[in-house]
Amino acid sequence: REVPLEDEVHPPPLTELPWHLATPLERQFAKAVGMPEGSAALRLPSEVEACKLGGRCCWRWLARAAMERSFDSPVSHLGLGDAVREVRRDVKYMRDNFNAGKELTSVRLQAQKDAERLTAASNRLQVLETEVRELRETEDRYAKLILEKEELQADNERHMATKRGLEKVVACLQSQQRSLIEGDLATAKCRAEEAEAKLARIELEREQFTRQLASDVQEMDLQKATIARLHKQAEARRVRRKSNGRSPASRRAMTATGVRRR
Repeated sequence: REVPLEDEVHPPPLTELPWHLATPLERQFAKAVGMPEGSAALRLPSEVEACKLGGRCCWRWLARAAMERSFDSPVSHLGLGDAVREVRRDVKYMRDNFNAGKELTSVRLQAQKDAERLTAASNRLQVLETEVRELRETEDRYAKLILEKEELQADNERHMATKRGLEKVVACLQSQQRSLIEGDLATAKCRAEEAEAKLARIELEREQFTRQLASDVQEMDLQKATIARLHKQAEARRVRRKSNGRSPASRRAMTATGVRRR
């Protein structure tokens, strides 16, 4: 449909215009729809004229019927301006209720999300506390093994010192045996045999301590490897959490359970 040029350049009908620029018909029209007098009026097409039929005009009753259908209530007891104000007030009330309902729904959704995030953070905290507790227990066991190792090393050093002293005693006895006269040879020989027997017992004890030390050192190495593996797994989990963002709490709980079982 072609629109005349003057309709394109002029403001559209029913827009507000200053009161002093309005025609008498436009002012009457504004009063009829309940607009404050003297503030603004509604623009009408230039060819619009007042209807001479009054209450017999079908357009007048069409406007009232549209108002009643919109208001869902008879407005025959009200003037057109009052009816318009009633409808505007109800529409504003419903719009405010609608906006309030949307805001309430948004607040509820945000509260639900906050509760979910709080639950996930609590689960993650429990997993981390479990890991820290396990690491502390491992550190305590490691410290005890270090003390046992130091004690075994001290015992081994004492036995080695005893062995060296006995070896010196044996060497001294052997030297004296060569220099003693034939009469004292039997006595010196008995002493040497006793010293050798004692040395054999000490050597046997030293071998037992050496085997015990080797076993303890091997166990300590296994504990070191376990501690290093636990540290690497903890570091890998931290790296995965940094790279993947928040992972589900159930997956972290399963990972922590797998670490404890291993």
